[in-house]
Amino acid sequence: MIPTASSKTKSFRKWLRFLLVLVLLCGGVWLLQVCQPVDKPQLVSTQGRVFEKATVTSIVQDNLQEDGSRVGD
Repeated sequence: MIPTASSKTKSFRKWLRFLLVLVLLCGGVWLLQVCQPVDKPQLVSTQGRVFEKATVTSIVQDNLQEDGSRVGD
């Protein structure tokens, strides 16, 4: 007769395997973050420019079309 592992041991092994996979997955993500930094180029430079606040004083023309849609949306 071959001895079998108890259900408690099987459950422990499942949790241990799950924990090991989770640790390896987190370690892989962390390693990718550290080893492969992404340099994002600046698309638009606002350095040296000054913008002023604006308020709408009147609406010249509404862009509502005959079918109920608005142009530009």
